[in-house]
Amino acid sequence: MLNIKAMETNNEKELKQLNTLAVLHYVWGGITLFFGLLPVFVYFILGIGMLSGSMAAGNEEEQFVLGVIGGIFIVVASVAVIFIILFSVLKILTGVFLQRRKHRIFCMVIAGFECLNIPLGTLLGVFTLITLEKPEVKSLFQ
Repeated sequence: MLNIKAMETNNEKELKQLNTLAVLHYVWGGITLFFGLLPVFVYFILGIGMLSGSMAAGNEEEQFVLGVIGGIFIVVASVAVIFIILFSVLKILTGVFLQRRKHRIFCMVIAGFECLNIPLGTLLGVFTLITLEKPEVKSLFQ
């Protein structure tokens, strides 16, 4: 009887850890989205300004070069926006899967990618990987 009670409290502990990790993934996805897009939009607006010619005060050749650089700014900023939105959605989706206890491998892969975001992403990724490797948590995902 004591062993069953100990298992129940252990499962409750693991469920609380998973829910905490899920909330942290939601927050980290939102932070990534907001603070990732903010500087990228500045480059996008600078690129539009360069491309429109409103920033050039020189001759036609300088305006052309500034237009090309502005176009490069716009393309790079657009690609960066796509990647930032993609990774933010994947982080938030990881939080959803952790709460529902589904797709453990997906959560582990995203946690591995989060380890590249030093220091906070690394902490979240490592704690997620450690938690998902526990045998009790593995059984919750079955």
